[in-house]
Amino acid sequence: MTFEDLQQFITVYEAKSVSSAAATLNMSQSALSKRLKAMQEELGTKLILTANRQHLTITETGERFYRFAQRETATYEQLKSEIRSYEALHRGTLRLDMIPIASQYGLTVALKSFIKHYPDINVQLTEQPGDAVLTRLQRGEIDLGILRDMQTQQLEPAQYVCQTIATDELKVVMAHDHPLAQRQSVNVRDLAGYDVVLLGAGSGVYELVTARYHEAELIPNIRLTTMHAETLLSLIQTNNWVTFLFDKTAQAFIDDRFATCGFDEPVVSQLQVAYRKNQLSRVAAQFVTEALGL
Repeated sequence: MTFEDLQQFITVYEAKSVSSAAATLNMSQSALSKRLKAMQEELGTKLILTANRQHLTITETGERFYRFAQRETATYEQLKSEIRSYEALHRGTLRLDMIPIASQYGLTVALKSFIKHYPDINVQLTEQPGDAVLTRLQRGEIDLGILRDMQTQQLEPAQYVCQTIATDELKVVMAHDHPLAQRQSVNVRDLAGYDVVLLGAGSGVYELVTARYHEAELIPNIRLTTMHAETLLSLIQTNNWVTFLFDKTAQAFIDDRFATCGFDEPVVSQLQVAYRKNQLSRVAAQFVTEALGL
């Protein structure tokens, strides 16, 4: 007996007519009658009585068999649905853009683990400035964007979900023998006489630093911008220039050649993952839950 047999009996039971059930099942009446006869012979009992061809009578055994057939077909359909869901999750594409901070916040490890667990998912990762991430997210070109809160604030809250991955503090970074190297904290006016090298626009750092100088009615003398922290550190190592990095980024690169301090009023930022409401793919949702732990 097959699941097809169970489904055919359910149709006969509910139609109370072999001819009507055969039409519903798109098969001949004789073929359906043969299947019903075979089922009854296999079970060794009558399921239906056909004395009245216009309206079948269901036996007590047939009633019990109908309930059994309903349970089994429902379980089978649930199994097929779960398999489809599993296949959809373990195959597909994840389009992910982020600002260049993957290693400092443990995202590289999370990505490796996700890819290992779901080897058939095609992960398309692009690292680029925050404004480019925002543009691609708003155009629907990516599933997820990972960027700073001052960037996600540009998104319409009614249309996007923004979840915090980590919170970090902005630090001033300088050479170990810089005049401010022994300070525990500084304000922007303490930095007014020193040239600045910065991570470029879209990094989140650039926007925070220039805003802080603007609030103090100062203009930073920015000598160079780059998207690479290593370049900034090499530039400040042998002069009195300063740069700015978030603490987790600084920890990845700083050694005894450098000193760091915070601001008198700490500058704190959140790293967030952003996506459109009600448009998150199953693969992307699983990445947010499993890889990011949200």
